[in-house]
Amino acid sequence: MPSPVTLLHGATVAVDDGGRAGEGGDEEPPLVELFVTAIGACADAGEWRDALKLLRELEDAGDATDLAPYTEAARACRAGGEWARAISLLNRVRERGHSMRGTVGLYSQVIGACDDAGEAAKAVEIYALGVQDKVFTHWHAGEPFSLDLHMFSQATAVSAVRYVLQHEVGNFLPADLKIITGWGKHTVEGSVPTLLPRIERLLAQELSPPLPYEKQTSLHCDRDGCRLLENDGCLVVPVQELFRWLVDSRPFETYCINVPSARA
Repeated sequence: MPSPVTLLHGATVAVDDGGRAGEGGDEEPPLVELFVTAIGACADAGEWRDALKLLRELEDAGDATDLAPYTEAARACRAGGEWARAISLLNRVRERGHSMRGTVGLYSQVIGACDDAGEAAKAVEIYALGVQDKVFTHWHAGEPFSLDLHMFSQATAVSAVRYVLQHEVGNFLPADLKIITGWGKHTVEGSVPTLLPRIERLLAQELSPPLPYEKQTSLHCDRDGCRLLENDGCLVVPVQELFRWLVDSRPFETYCINVPSARA
């Protein structure tokens, strides 16, 4: 079977012979669509070298104005275990001044590449960039001190929790910390949720020390009596456990408020 690169080059000849549709109109040039499809095929096959070669050709032609080819190239790097190259792709996009709107897919692939390779710290760094670029928002607008991760991929959700624990939790703990997972963005309807057990594994096995949690419960009453029901889409970290974890895992000055001395 011909490689994606061979198929693409054959197709581009036809496009060049027939001219580019969409010139003077609003349609995306077919050449870009062909490249995106071919780079995606490389990603499916784990051929990251071919994917980056095609992306470079698109850039050299001045047609890499859309984020789709970068996202597909990052996916190829992830499939090939090339997390550092995936980060380089994101840096190229940022350096070229692309709008950060619509880059959730690109960021998620880069974070996923780092997470797959066991580079948790790098994944958190990339997530922090996404927060800075206003690509990600993790606090629930309607529930205080609640992380809303239900639209995140597993790797992005894990990085979000790590980021919050490292950078946003400390001086003020107003209540129990809720981690809302829902069913997870990539969970197939009718199947077992995948995001919640991934966050459970992070809290119980990957953090040092482990961070105790429980399932959110609610009291349900009917004619047969009252009972507690577990919410399989929300984990709760009790405030006292969160404070204890901070004491055990972080330097005192990073989680304690410095109260100014009284003046006469």
